Amino acid sequence: MMHKILAQEMAAVDEPLVSLSEVIITLRILRRKSRGYTEQFDEVFEQLEKRVERYDKSVLQGICDAAREFCNTESAGLSLFGYVDDQPVFNWEVASGKAAAMVGKMYSPRDNTPCGTVMEMYSYQVFRHPERHYRWARDNGFVIPEMITMPIYKEDMQPFGTFWLMHAEGNHFESEDIRIISMLLSLINKA
Repeated sequence: MMHKILAQEMAAVDEPLVSLSEVIITLRILRRKSRGYTEQFDEVFEQLEKRVERYDKSVLQGICDAAREFCNTESAGLSLFGYVDDQPVFNWEVASGKAAAMVGKMYSPRDNTPCGTVMEMYSYQVFRHPERHYRWARDNGFVIPEMITMPIYKEDMQPFGTFWLMHAEGNHFESEDIRIISMLLSLINKA
């Protein structure tokens, strides 16, 4: 089961779902102490940028790996927007860390998921235990202590997908992570 891959515990399926405002904690990262500028990331970013220029197909995996390493997360991934049986979904295209085992095997619905929410809001969001709000996450056994999800749009503002990172319990996102993720997202837009 997926919860064995992505979490150590099962979501409490008998607890009532909470409102979206109870799981979105985006503004908290502005108040968190930042570790400061990560110089080593700049070297990795330059290497990834060269791979994008050469149209290296492995660059998406490199972006996920860099995000996971420099944001110190348990998983990072890219979900592309598409359709399965005429239903709008996000396909887990590339991932790094624990979520890598689900690449090509996992589809999440467009509606009522963190990926769908950020697409509707046109901005990144930080979630604390999103399985408390999203039935799909709970039904699939996800326990996600903290997650950041960023929408990706095509030039005409049509949905392309989302870039997401998940932390294990005890770790949190902060402002340097936003800088790193934003830079990596600029590469995804060029790839």
